[in-house]
Amino acid sequence: MMPDGKTREEQERELRELYRRVFSGPFGQKVLTHMLVELGHFDTVAGSDKEVALQNYAKVLLHRLGVWNAQQAQNIVSGLFALPMK
Repeated sequence: MMPDGKTREEQERELRELYRRVFSGPFGQKVLTHMLVELGHFDTVAGSDKEVALQNYAKVLLHRLGVWNAQQAQNIVSGLFALPMK
């Protein structure tokens, strides 16, 4: 139990729901996209320790949204192939 009486799992679920509320609308999605680009999430190679840390934080954000985890791997890969190739 945590100090507020909730289990860690309950707190994580509540936080995930809050993140999803913030980023689920069109404005939130634009902001999340901007953040992921700024954090280097879509770059192919991180050159410095700072860039690695920023890319890792992008993964943390996606994980907090409940979309970047091993259980979602097949959905992520399927989604990638639904995108147009550029």
